[in-house]
Amino acid sequence: MSCDGSTMRGAETADVDALYAMINDAYMIEVGDSGVAFKTCSRYQSLPQLDAELAAALADPLSMFTLIAGPTPAVQLSPGSSAAAAAVANTDPEEKGGDGAAGASSGTGTLPRGRNGGAILGCIRARVWTSTAPEDGRRLCEFGPYAVVPAQQGTGVGARLLAEVERFGAANGAKVIQIMVVNHRSDVRTYYQRRGFAEVGEAEFGGNFDLSSLTRPSHFIVMEKGLGLDSA
Repeated sequence: MSCDGSTMRGAETADVDALYAMINDAYMIEVGDSGVAFKTCSRYQSLPQLDAELAAALADPLSMFTLIAGPTPAVQLSPGSSAAAAAVANTDPEEKGGDGAAGASSGTGTLPRGRNGGAILGCIRARVWTSTAPEDGRRLCEFGPYAVVPAQQGTGVGARLLAEVERFGAANGAKVIQIMVVNHRSDVRTYYQRRGFAEVGEAEFGGNFDLSSLTRPSHFIVMEKGLGLDSA
């Protein structure tokens, strides 16, 4: 437990409803450098999608799904409040989600609560795998989603989660930590560059992402950081 009373722990199946609300709220209003949203959906289109992802992570010893829960009471944000305005404006890139989470809020609602009643402040998922790309074969630790509730951005919650991914990756033999960031999010790319990540390539949207939700051409920027190296 940290000095502020928050606790880092592994996510459990009983947390799925709260995680779904928190992650989708963080990814709900996601804009790029132009200030105009480049997609029309949030991170998960359905609760079963996240439920299956969480179950897979819990069953895989080379995966982690970690959250930080705190004693913070439920907070109601009115649409006109300064906190809601700051969230919608995306004014703080310091704790943005890795694969595109803007950290924006819908401006109303309460902090979602996990299975022990503590408010979920942030979460991150990661897995360690060996690349099958020709002439690669590296042991990688990729992560995402990575999200922090707007009211907790800039408090160190995101930094603690990212440090835990680096620890997990190194403990499981990964040499590189990897994240894919939407090309429209230069603010998020700068966030990772300041933490020792470098842009190494590009990738198309795929997996469970609904391509029809894109409002303009988009792709991922692949960013990597060697584990064991000092952060920038």
